[in-house]
Amino acid sequence: MAAPFQTEHSATLVVSQACRPLLKSSEVMMRFGYRNRTSFHAWVKSQAVPHIRINSRRIMFSEAALSDWLAAHSSTGKAAF
Repeated sequence: MAAPFQTEHSATLVVSQACRPLLKSSEVMMRFGYRNRTSFHAWVKSQAVPHIRINSRRIMFSEAALSDWLAAHSSTGKAAF
């Protein structure tokens, strides 16, 4: 298992060796059919879509967290991500 990563807020993030890569906003926008970045970010905020804020201008998405979120918010309970 990888070593924990300490952030400036003293939170510990343990990264497993089997974790999936982070996705850029543009990749998630394409998967969900968004073309307008402003609309996409408003949707992410309003629907509490799980994301990681890298800095004041950039967010990224965990593929595993998105799959879990989609499964929890779909009518069938299965993620088609």
